Amino acid sequence: MENSRTNSESVGGYRDSRGEWRPENPVSYAPIFVFPPKLKQFLIWLVNYLFTWNLFYLGIVLLSYYYLQPPLEQMKTFSFSWISILLIRNMALVWIIYGGWHLYLYILKKKGNKGKYNPRWQSTDGSTFLWNNQVYDNVFWTCASAVPIWTAYEVFTFWLYANGKLPYLDFQTHPVWFVLIFLLIPFWREFHFYFIHRLIHWKPLYDKVHYLHHYNINPGPWSGLAMHPVEHLLYFSVVLIHWVVPSHPLHFLFNSQHTALTPAPGHTGFEGKLGKFLSFGSYFHYLHHRLFECNYGESTIPLDKWFGIFEDGSQTQTERLAAANAFRKFTVTKVVDESPEVKSFYLKCADHAAIKANEPGQHLTIKLPFHKNKLWVNQPETDVRVKYTMRNYSISDISKNGEYRISVKKENKGLVSSAMHDSLREGDVIEARGPKGSFVFKPKKGKPGVFIAAGIGITPILSMLKTVPVTNEDSFVFLAVKERKLLTFKDEIVQLCQANPGIKVFVFFSREKGDEKQDVCPLWECYHRRLDVETIKEILPTNRHFNFYLCGPHEMTQSFMREITNCKGRRSPIHFENFTPIQLGKNRANSNTIVQVNFKKSGKTVEWDNEYRNILEFAESNGIRMEAGCMFGECGACSTNIVEGKVDYNYKTAIKPANGKCLPCSCFPESDLVLDA
Repeated sequence: MENSRTNSESVGGYRDSRGEWRPENPVSYAPIFVFPPKLKQFLIWLVNYLFTWNLFYLGIVLLSYYYLQPPLEQMKTFSFSWISILLIRNMALVWIIYGGWHLYLYILKKKGNKGKYNPRWQSTDGSTFLWNNQVYDNVFWTCASAVPIWTAYEVFTFWLYANGKLPYLDFQTHPVWFVLIFLLIPFWREFHFYFIHRLIHWKPLYDKVHYLHHYNINPGPWSGLAMHPVEHLLYFSVVLIHWVVPSHPLHFLFNSQHTALTPAPGHTGFEGKLGKFLSFGSYFHYLHHRLFECNYGESTIPLDKWFGIFEDGSQTQTERLAAANAFRKFTVTKVVDESPEVKSFYLKCADHAAIKANEPGQHLTIKLPFHKNKLWVNQPETDVRVKYTMRNYSISDISKNGEYRISVKKENKGLVSSAMHDSLREGDVIEARGPKGSFVFKPKKGKPGVFIAAGIGITPILSMLKTVPVTNEDSFVFLAVKERKLLTFKDEIVQLCQANPGIKVFVFFSREKGDEKQDVCPLWECYHRRLDVETIKEILPTNRHFNFYLCGPHEMTQSFMREITNCKGRRSPIHFENFTPIQLGKNRANSNTIVQVNFKKSGKTVEWDNEYRNILEFAESNGIRMEAGCMFGECGACSTNIVEGKVDYNYKTAIKPANGKCLPCSCFPESDLVLDA
């Protein structure tokens, strides 16, 4: 969508059609690590680096060190008097710097909304924040956690300096190094921040720690230090370098205060200038708050660029990001019967554009139009009310010739699968997006792959098997099927075994009687009973750890995971995907209550229709795009803020939404509902 450049800003930017401020030129890095060198740009940058904010912070450091803290001699022993002085000084600095920015931009509103990235002001009714107020929440975490932890680092380090326990450097003996360390500290800070930031985006740490800071999608000055205490411990650990590198207490204090105070102007949520020379704001970092998986560092060292995750905020890149999540039109090029229950559909981009290669195990999200419960594809445009239904289907092959293959089992009373089997033909055009999904095959050295598939669970497993490397290590495939005629992709799996003798296949027919070892294929071992973990343990080599991939019904995957974990422990990772959520038997069809769903960002209010399975499908059918991943509450990608109202769930989801949020892919409105979408 083309942006309309309105309300031109004096700080070199414009407002797009959504009201968001954008810089006139894309975000760029400092002209340091460039070739060929750009001397003029570098000198301009150097002057700004030396004589603007860094000089300002150095002034605060000198004032603090010589006038606002006790001499080192007094710090040789811990005492309440000098520790309290440091705590009070740091608290005062925070209120002066952070409070000053907030007063200037958000209370007095001296800039109005000029250069404000997000047109909305900070939340005063957000359930994700303490007391439902973003500013109060941010102030609390800053004062109750950041300042005490920052002060603790200072107290202990000054005590070490005072007792001669740290390597020391002064101006008289090393004047060049003394000055150079001041110049290098911001670089060290940026390097440290980048890797600590990447660490806390690791899912276990993000879910427990870093989530708190990312509630601030629309940041303000106080958001800069609004972090979980564990994150504060990691963030301020930047000063520990002075425990090993010779330096002066002034260097340490510059590092400490620089770390504590610079987040304020960087999180103002504005782009602007104080006077002629002091620029504030960081659109670079704002993009991280908005887009999440980009711009982990800052704009001096191009670490994000080197790692391939830099976003410059240009219109084209943002559009490309949106396009990657958008539905595209695909033509059905071929339909193949794989078994009495399963058909494969080959899909090629309708505009002949290139498609993204799928990782083995990923899926496509298919969006199909229905009218009166009949598939409504290739129909002329009319005023007919069309309802869209979405499903995820695994890609059962590695994309080739610009084509995806999805394989669909016809389910009893399955509206979508039945329509695809009965009505979808070659030449029909449907919509799909992806590939997506984290259930992907990643070989681990020294841990052979064990692939367990029940029924239609073979679809992601098959694409994985096609990428199993030919090595001296065996891979083990366990297939659970009701009866022989329902065995899907037999010929393809046989070809894989012939090409890669290391793939060992074991098939279990739960509803067939016969000789225990009766062959379906000479290369396979067949059993006429249910697959269970005890049999898997008997077949697998003992005293080995494995890399498990498991796809089947929810009850089976959960049971197998528990038993495998009990047997093999955590050194044998288990990757799994369910193809059926746990149904709780919700019945809303008889409800006569009129419920209105308001999508706040989209500006639409629509009466809820009980024929929809969930809010996500309902939104898509009404032209409202919402992010989604797994489609049944396992990934959390669709998590959306509830502004007002209540929802209930069709089934128990693997991800528990945070307070004040819902998973639209799995829930429906219980009352009038306002969503931040």
